Amino acid sequence: MSLVGAFKENSMHNNKDQIRLALAHMLADDHFKSSPQMSAFLSYIVEQTLAGQSDRIKAYTIAVDALGKPDNFDPQSNPSVRVLAKRLRDTMDDYYQSRQCNSGIKICIKPGSYVPTFEQPALTSTNDFSLSNATILPSALAETPRQMMTLLRDSFVHYHRQIAAIGVLLMAVFAWNLSANYTRLSRASAATPMTTTLVPVDIASMEHIEPHSNRPTLPRLTVINAHPSNPKARQFGHHVIQGLREYQTFIVQEHVPSHQGKTQDWPEDYTLHYSLLDDSAFSVMLSHAKSGEIIDKAQIDMPGAHDNQTVMPSVMRHYAKRLLNTQGVILSNYFENNELTPTMRCTLLFDAYYADKTRAKHQSARQCATELKNAGTIPEIPAIL
Repeated sequence: MSLVGAFKENSMHNNKDQIRLALAHMLADDHFKSSPQMSAFLSYIVEQTLAGQSDRIKAYTIAVDALGKPDNFDPQSNPSVRVLAKRLRDTMDDYYQSRQCNSGIKICIKPGSYVPTFEQPALTSTNDFSLSNATILPSALAETPRQMMTLLRDSFVHYHRQIAAIGVLLMAVFAWNLSANYTRLSRASAATPMTTTLVPVDIASMEHIEPHSNRPTLPRLTVINAHPSNPKARQFGHHVIQGLREYQTFIVQEHVPSHQGKTQDWPEDYTLHYSLLDDSAFSVMLSHAKSGEIIDKAQIDMPGAHDNQTVMPSVMRHYAKRLLNTQGVILSNYFENNELTPTMRCTLLFDAYYADKTRAKHQSARQCATELKNAGTIPEIPAIL
């Protein structure tokens, strides 16, 4: 028996303690403390591999044994394990990039596999190790075909504008260096360069929302302004919404006080309240719409926003990224606490297929598209499937 892709059997046996120590250090880091599901996922696959049971590491066993899913869990129709694996890879990338020293054993999970590999840079030249030469690539949303997104967008009954051709833009943005407890967000903290993948035209935010009792097809994020008559607060809210709408997995809507009655809150809905503290600072609070649970609080400082019109949009794009990227505050909470809506589930299956075009993922994506068509959500199955 060999340890897949990293150590030979004799070397693995001698390094189990080092591997477990590396795992313990990783799980104790802030990157993992807020996500027990991600920690359980990583612990399970590492321990199974060290026990010589790497052949048991499948989406089903991870879901049932590590994540507490029911025995009837179907990984083909439910992509939650794949989604969590992608978040885990991204978080591990961030973890290793943030470390001052790269010595010691490194735990890796290559795209397309759930079996971890273990690398020890200081010993790569010895014969005791058979290290993988493949680069551990950061997981990123692959190209999303125009046909798929157009069909999904055009299926919403309240669309008020046609969508132009969609392409995926790889946008270079600056990472927002946040404090450990995320209580202070400042313009100065956006200085560390980082590359991320954004989908600037999305299926979620283009749906015009009216108060209704029917469950929406995607989760909703409602932005609420505590000072609607203040021009500065309105400007802030505009840039918040624009930044959030660069992501495709949520319906982002602005709270409109003039609407009579209250839109029903569903388990997957969130609200973002913000208030003006002074001329250059805002207080922001993210909460779960149905339970009222506060998910996150932040104070956003924007010195110089009066003199530089690019400051506020830039800061809000970074804040939106922190909330809605694949390992952001909202999606982390959503995936750990909610059942996927049909459209959300299909969106994730489509993304998984386009990122890795295997036969199984194609079948899952096509089946989901068929279900959307039968439900009247899309007019036809996209030709690309």
